[in-house]
Amino acid sequence: TDAAALLRDAAHMRIDAAFLDIEMPGTDGISLAKQLQSLQPLINIIFITGHLEYMPKAFELYASDYIMKPVTETAVVRALNHLRYGYDIRLVSNYCYQTGPQLRSGSARSAISQLTSLLRLGSYAPLPTELP
Repeated sequence: TDAAALLRDAAHMRIDAAFLDIEMPGTDGISLAKQLQSLQPLINIIFITGHLEYMPKAFELYASDYIMKPVTETAVVRALNHLRYGYDIRLVSNYCYQTGPQLRSGSARSAISQLTSLLRLGSYAPLPTELP
C-alpha cells in the first residue's frame, strides 16, 4: 500500500497496527509514522528495514517493534505479541482475507504466515479493527 492510501485509510478507519518500511517510494517510514500517529495516537507502528541506523528515531516515536530484514514469521509473531496497544488476532485473519483471493486465511496461524509473506514482498498495509 502506498503512503497516501494508508493515510486516507487512517483518516476514516481505526488501525491497530501498521508495518512500515523505513525506505518507501515517495516518503520514508519515520515521516509516515509521525503522520499516522497524528491521526491515530494509539496506532502500533512496527518498522521493517535492513537499516539499524534508524532504530533510535523509530523508538523516539515509541514504535512497538523494529524488525530487521529478512522478515521471519517468528519476528512477526514477536511483534504482534508485544504491541503497545494490543490487537485482536481475528483481525490478522481478516486482513489476510482482504488482501486478495490468493491469501484467504481461515486460522490465526495461517494468517500470521500469510502476513509474513506479504511483508517479505513489501506489502505494508494496516490491520483493520472491524470485521466484515
